[in-house]
Amino acid sequence: MLYIALSLILILCHAPLMGNVLTKIRSGFLPSTADFGALSVMLCYDLGFAVEAFGYPNEQEFVPSLFSVPSGTFITAFLFILSAPWAFQIGSYLVTANRYQQRQEPRERLKRKRRALFYALTLAVVILLCFMGCYRVLSGADIWTTRAEVGQEWGTLILVLYVPLHLLAFYVRQADSRHMKARVYTAILLIASVCSTLPIGQRTNIILPFVIICLFGIRMSTTRITTAGAILVTLAVVLLPWFKWQHSSSSVPFGEQVSTVIHGDISRTGVIGAAIEESLPVGTRILPYPMSGYVYSLLFYAPRPLAPFKGIATAYYFTAYLAHTNPLEIDWGLGIGAIEEAILNLGTLLVVPVLLLYGVCFGWLDRLSFRFPSLVVPTRLGALWVCDYHLPAILLVYGTMAVIELILEFWIAEPASELT
Repeated sequence: MLYIALSLILILCHAPLMGNVLTKIRSGFLPSTADFGALSVMLCYDLGFAVEAFGYPNEQEFVPSLFSVPSGTFITAFLFILSAPWAFQIGSYLVTANRYQQRQEPRERLKRKRRALFYALTLAVVILLCFMGCYRVLSGADIWTTRAEVGQEWGTLILVLYVPLHLLAFYVRQADSRHMKARVYTAILLIASVCSTLPIGQRTNIILPFVIICLFGIRMSTTRITTAGAILVTLAVVLLPWFKWQHSSSSVPFGEQVSTVIHGDISRTGVIGAAIEESLPVGTRILPYPMSGYVYSLLFYAPRPLAPFKGIATAYYFTAYLAHTNPLEIDWGLGIGAIEEAILNLGTLLVVPVLLLYGVCFGWLDRLSFRFPSLVVPTRLGALWVCDYHLPAILLVYGTMAVIELILEFWIAEPASELT
């Protein structure tokens, strides 16, 4: 009963933020980047906390349940979860004072003189990548084997496989996409986004195109978002045996499969407890030096020959420490988000100031996306995943997406009001 009561406290303390998001949606506005960051906290912590409190234990290798850690660790984690979305909002308000709200309707359209060229070039690229992805997956190997092979063969060029996804993110924010005939092109981009990234072997890549359309390609409503969320969780459960060899031959009740998806793919309640347990009040116990994970993120796009000192991501050091192996030899990582990354890089006493800085960055991203509307999708989705993934993973998908969106905006987009 205690954990159920604490779960209700989390929900009640975060309810005003959710109410603010729903008010914006009903008024026809897009939630801000900090709003999406707050939703990330609710999805990655409130949801997992509630699921476990109501009888579905969090059982993960290397990471104990938050409910089984010492009381001091539990209280610290609970306070971080409680304060994180408010820190995002306060930091964002310091930069924006809520002056950069955007309507849900697209503000740009494709330039008339380049529209045909855009459709021709992008269709050729996405169809090619779609067939490449399908051919690789249908070659006969299991998806987890294909994932390892593609990662080794493509290296950083794996970013090419995300091009259809980036095009979809750009197109849904163009007024052209709201016409009935354009729905066919949107559907092609959606299918190509799924098929081209199948060899990467991540369920997120299958779900993400649907998330983009549900959140940014149609007018938002509470009913649509709730329905889409339920469908996407169900899809993640259905795809679990295909993408995870550990579950390929298991037959467990659907409720337990949902619990597995929530605890394994969404919830970070167990990870935050483990991170606090292995950290200092100030400084780092696991990383080579304080903030080394942030240094790696800052130099993420720098080729290693030019920056051999940049190290590796925080998640790999943390995973290797818990698995008692060499961080340079590990090829997988536990899922950590912004809170755990701050704990591991700087210590527990500096977590809230770091989260305030995240909020400040969210505010600057609001200002940037207000000036360049094509950045709406990558900035909001990056914030939505900020508590689920570490910074390098966010930069890989959404940082690259932002660069491509800007290139496309300068080349092909113009304000919709300038067109007749």
